[in-house]
Amino acid sequence: MLRLGGWVADGKIHLRQNGFTRSGAKITANARTLLAFGRRLAEADRVSVPSRLAEIAARDPLPAVRHEALASLLIRASQDRAPHALVNGAIARALEDSHAPNRFFAATCGREPLSRSLEVLAALVRDAATADALRAKALTALGKLAGIADADAILDGLLQWGGNESRVAAIEALGLRRADPSRVTSF
Repeated sequence: MLRLGGWVADGKIHLRQNGFTRSGAKITANARTLLAFGRRLAEADRVSVPSRLAEIAARDPLPAVRHEALASLLIRASQDRAPHALVNGAIARALEDSHAPNRFFAATCGREPLSRSLEVLAALVRDAATADALRAKALTALGKLAGIADADAILDGLLQWGGNESRVAAIEALGLRRADPSRVTSF
């Protein structure tokens, strides 16, 4: 708002026009922008903190901000200061987030049904666009890969084309599954 010559302080909106301007339209546009900003601030006071956090977690353009909003919402939920339905809805939306680390966070937060979490984690492991370190974390979170129909194909694929971290995680998963040692002897 400083760019427009205005600021908010002490519960008031201040507009200062420095210098001379001949454009009444510009002054009016700046005042209207500040007024709209003030209205948004006033509306924000009528929305509960958990609701605002859920909205930010769902719609903020920055993935890190969405992640932090969801983490804050989960903290409030752990303190019984957020409605369970609101938190569950935010987690469900985060499982569909466009940013893979946010999907991982939602899948591993412990509030989703295990089957849905496993589904999201397995999708992260299968997706070639997932960063190798995140793929390895998702694979580790899957443990023995119980309930994953194509577990052996996933592990064999990671041993062939995975990065270093996901290969190591695949070897560990094969060990947990008590796989035949010949599957990993070349590594």
